[in-house]
Amino acid sequence: MCSSDLAASAAGLLTFPGRSRQSYFEAGRALQRVWLEATASGWSLQPMTAITYLFERLQDGGEGLPAPDHAELEALWTAHQETFDTHPGEAQAMLFRLHKAGPPSERSLRRPVEAVLSFVDPGS
Repeated sequence: MCSSDLAASAAGLLTFPGRSRQSYFEAGRALQRVWLEATASGWSLQPMTAITYLFERLQDGGEGLPAPDHAELEALWTAHQETFDTHPGEAQAMLFRLHKAGPPSERSLRRPVEAVLSFVDPGS
């Protein structure tokens, strides 16, 4: 692990009013715009989703979480709320960190869209 893996220039939390499916859909659209703008500006964005998913589960009663995990998440949730000034009823769509990035050291190979996606006519 290099030193740049141990620190970030900033952390952010994308929130949206409400916790409906529509709220999460709109939050996803906003996240896409944030991510594209960050990339265009020379920043790398690293999602940190696991903790927000666990917090959502905790807010919904924590069903299935072992008691020690539940207690630890409660403590983390308190610190998280203080750090990010969250509000009840908000969708916490994505916690992420930002780091000033240089050019990519490797490129991902991409298949043509047509090689992985096809549409079926529902009338046939």
